[in-house]
This record gives sequence, structure tokens and C-alpha cells, in this order.
Amino acid sequence: MEKLIARTKNILLNPKHEREVIEKEKTDHKKLLTGYLLLLAAIPAVAMLLGYRLVGTSFLGIRVHSLDVGLKHGIIQYVSLIAGAYITAFVIDFLAQKFKATKNFDKAFSLVVYAYVPTCVAGILYLIPSL
Repeated sequence: MEKLIARTKNILLNPKHEREVIEKEKTDHKKLLTGYLLLLAAIPAVAMLLGYRLVGTSFLGIRVHSLDVGLKHGIIQYVSLIAGAYITAFVIDFLAQKFKATKNFDKAFSLVVYAYVPTCVAGILYLIPSL
């Protein structure tokens, strides 16, 4: 967990240096998915669940606090983020040769996952659904 937090902090505060560190690593996409993306994707999902349940949202001037809505949106957010990472990595891997780059799905997935870091961290703002 400490390594995940340190990596996330370094990506946000010193991305150029951290990218150089990441380039030297040979991490397969399964390890990156289980050790990093699944945990990172939970930030906006859990924040959305809590936001809709605790803070709620306004609908036609009526304040609604709903665990069901929060759970539904949280699950959709979580699944969409993970599926989106795979789809984007497949597209990058597919187009790599057209741009005279090396075709490597693990590197494409790594690029996508680490590019998602700011989005996932900013997902904490879903604690207030109106944001």
C-alpha cells in the first residue's frame, strides 16, 4: 500500500521523473491491474457511493439521499474505468505499428493506467455529487 501511495504521489508531483522509473520496469498488465488499477479505481467509486448516500443530490428541489443510486453509479464508474483502461490500451497497442512504435500491450496498458491516476485521485470530489 505504501508503494501505491508513493507511486501515485510521484506521478502527480513529479511525473517526468516517475515516468523514467516506470519505463525501466517490466510489469505485466495483470499485475498492474490487480496491484494498482483496481485499488485506484475504487477511489471515485467509493466516493460516489458515499457522496450519494451521505450528502445526496437535489432533484427538482428535493434533496435525495440514496444508497441505491450511489451503489449503482459507483459500480458503473468502477467497471467503466477498468473496461476503459483495457479498451484504450488495445487501441494504443493496435495503432503502435502505424506510428512506427513497438507493439507491446503491457507498455500500452501501463501508459493508460498511469495516465488515469489524476482522474482517479480527483474522483474523491464525488463525495459531493453536485461537483
